[in-house]
Amino acid sequence: MINTIHNEDAIDRLLSARLEAVRDTSESDLEEALLQVRARAGQSPARRRFFRPWAIAAAAAVAVFVAAGIPLISALRSQEVIYRYANDDRAPIRVSLPDGSEVWLRAGSALEYGDSFGKSARNIRFSGEAYFNVSADRQKPFVVECKSFKVKVLGTIFNLRDTDSDAPEIVLAKGSVLMQDASGRDMLQLEPGQKATWIADAGIFRTAPAPTGDILQLQYGIVSLHNLTAEEIVERLEEDLGVKIKIGPAPDGRSKHYDFNYQQGASPQSVVDLLGFVCNDREFTIE
Repeated sequence: MINTIHNEDAIDRLLSARLEAVRDTSESDLEEALLQVRARAGQSPARRRFFRPWAIAAAAAVAVFVAAGIPLISALRSQEVIYRYANDDRAPIRVSLPDGSEVWLRAGSALEYGDSFGKSARNIRFSGEAYFNVSADRQKPFVVECKSFKVKVLGTIFNLRDTDSDAPEIVLAKGSVLMQDASGRDMLQLEPGQKATWIADAGIFRTAPAPTGDILQLQYGIVSLHNLTAEEIVERLEEDLGVKIKIGPAPDGRSKHYDFNYQQGASPQSVVDLLGFVCNDREFTIE
């Protein structure tokens, strides 16, 4: 399951801080406060109604803003929009970030970033375990912020685990990463084929060799195919899924190249449906 928090979450956070002071506000005062705010925003009273569970609470908080003469709309616009993705399911889920980076979240994992992501930097906050395939951008380093440390990269592939039950650990498959403490102080540069484990009591990283292979397939059950034509992908799927797949002609007679990922154990029909979504200029059917 993926949860994305947009402006409504910013509203919730902004307004919730005002709720305690207005518990006894009457319903008529709350409605009047809403009407005043709508008027300030250039919105007619009948144009929008609240149907969310926090409607009365929000109105109470609005009453405080109105009474204090605080422009609510301006206050909301100053808040950064936060996007949060959480995997509450058993199967890993893929999250595509605005810069083209991909993150495969395992169950119980979550990441979040603000709408400033990609403007001057690429910072995300993360907990759980995930596979990262980071797009290269030398001008904007990609920084993963965990509870006790940070991972700074330019473009690379690695698996990161930061859970409550295990020691935090990163395994680097490709590229290079710079391990930092929570304050951003450089501590260790990791090379491919190495594993770094965070030793909390000592406040250091301990390194060791680590076989990487195809981390995505071994640990997540995800088959990752890169830069293949639709015909080559179909050939691989027929072999793996044990089915015969009919593929429609390319519109211009030339087959494009695609990156395609699917999960082992998924039904053949769901994989073929996904292929049709990725290669949206072709038609695929199971014979």
